[in-house]
Amino acid sequence: MNQLPKSRPMTKTWLTVLMIVVMGIAPTATMADEDRHSAPNRELDLRSAIGKALQLHPSIRTGEAHIDRAQARLDQAESLYYPHFSASSRIERLTLNTARPDSARAVLDFNGVEIETKDPDTSMSGFTRYGAALQAEYMLYDFGRRQHGKRAAESHLGTEQARLNDITSSTVFNVTQAYFDVLRFQNALRIQEEFLERRQENLDLARRMHRAGRVTRGDVIKAEAERARARLEVTRAGHDLEASRVRLRTAMGLDEAGWAFSVVEGAQLTPPQELGRRDATHRVIEDHPRLQAERQFLRAHHEELEQVKADRRPEIRLTGNYRVDEFHSGPGSEPNYTVGVQLEWRFFDGGQRRARAAEARAEMMAAAERQREARRDVLTELHNAQRELTEAEERIELSKTLIRAAEQDLRSATIGYREGIRAFSDLSDAALDLREAELELALAEFDRQQAVIGIYWAMGRASLERLTEAGL
Repeated sequence: MNQLPKSRPMTKTWLTVLMIVVMGIAPTATMADEDRHSAPNRELDLRSAIGKALQLHPSIRTGEAHIDRAQARLDQAESLYYPHFSASSRIERLTLNTARPDSARAVLDFNGVEIETKDPDTSMSGFTRYGAALQAEYMLYDFGRRQHGKRAAESHLGTEQARLNDITSSTVFNVTQAYFDVLRFQNALRIQEEFLERRQENLDLARRMHRAGRVTRGDVIKAEAERARARLEVTRAGHDLEASRVRLRTAMGLDEAGWAFSVVEGAQLTPPQELGRRDATHRVIEDHPRLQAERQFLRAHHEELEQVKADRRPEIRLTGNYRVDEFHSGPGSEPNYTVGVQLEWRFFDGGQRRARAAEARAEMMAAAERQREARRDVLTELHNAQRELTEAEERIELSKTLIRAAEQDLRSATIGYREGIRAFSDLSDAALDLREAELELALAEFDRQQAVIGIYWAMGRASLERLTEAGL
C-alpha cells in the first residue's frame, strides 16, 4: 500500500517521456512524407503522354526489330536473282602404289600434267599438287520458285509493318484509356473529399444542435456514420487513383515507380464523322492495321504454298568453272575452264515436298481463320464502343437532370427544416443524393471520352494525328 504513491511519479515520468518521443517521431514521419510527396511532379497532358509512350514503349521497339528482320529476309530472297560466285583452293598430297612392271611408264599424266619418273618400277609417292578455282552459277529458270519466295518475303514485310501500325494504334488507345482513367478517379477523389468536408460540417452542426436540444442523439449517430462512410469513399478513391496512375505508367512503357507526374485536364475528343454512316464505317474498318496485317499474312502463306509447289519442277542453271593446277616440283597445267547449262530435277524426295505442301496449306487455312476472327473482333469492339458512347451520353443528360432535382430537393429540405416541417435526416439524404449525382456526371463524362477513343481504335484511326484533328 505504501508503494503505490511512489509508483505514480514513475508512471507519470514514463508517460511524459513516451509522449515526447511520439511527438518527436510524428513530425519526423510527417516531414518524411512531405519530402517524399513534395518531389517535383511534371504536368502531363494527353499529347505528351502519347508522345512519350511512342518513344519508350518496348513493344514498339520490338515491332521495329521485326520489320528489320523481315527486310533482311526480303534481301535474301532478292539475292537469288543475281549470279553467285565462289573461289576455292586446295593442296593435295598424291601417293601411288608400287607400279607393276607391265604398267611402268617413264611419264605420268595427271589431268594433262606430264611428270617424268626416273624409276617407274618403284613406289612413287610424295607428289604435292596445288589447285585454285573460280566457280560461277546463275539460275536461268526455276518455274517461279524465286518469284513466289520474293512475294512471300514482301508480304511478310508488309505484315510486320501493319503489325507495327497496330501496336502503335493500340499503344495510343491504351495510353488514352489509362489517361482518362486517371482523370476519372482524380475527379472522383475531389468530389469525395468535398463531400467529406460537408459531412464533417454536418456532423459538427448535428452536435451543436444536439447540445441545444434541437435534434436527437440518433441524428448525431447517423451523421457520424455518414462521415465514416465518406472517409471510406475517400480512401477507396485514393487507392483507385494510384492504381490508375500505375496503369498509365505501364501503358506508357515506364517503370511502375518511375517518373512522378500529375495529369492535367483539357482534352475533349469528338467522335469521327463517319460514325453515323454504316457503309462508310465498314469501309474504314477494312483499313484497320490489324486487318491489314492479317491480309498480308494470309498472302504470304499463299505465296509460300506456291513456292513449295514449284519445287516439284526442274531447275535450269548456267555454270562456269576456271581452274589452275600446279605441282610442287615439276610443270603445271594450263588454265582450264568449263561453261555449261545444268538441268536438275529432284523427282523423288521420299514425300518431303508433299509434307511441306500440306504444312503450308494448313498454315494458309489458319491465317484465313485468323483474318476472319480479327475482323469479327474489330467489329465487336466498334459496336461495343458505340453502345458505350450512347450509354455515356444518356447518363450525362440524366445526371444533369438528377443534379438539378437534387439541388432543388436540398434547397427544399433546408427551408423545410428551418420551418420545422422536414427532419434533420432529410438534409443529409438530400446532400448525399446531390453528391452521388455529381459523381455520376463526372464518371459519365470520362466514360464518354473512353468510348470515343475506343471508336477511333476500332476504326483504325487511333493515331496522334487523328486524335489531334479530333480535339486532342
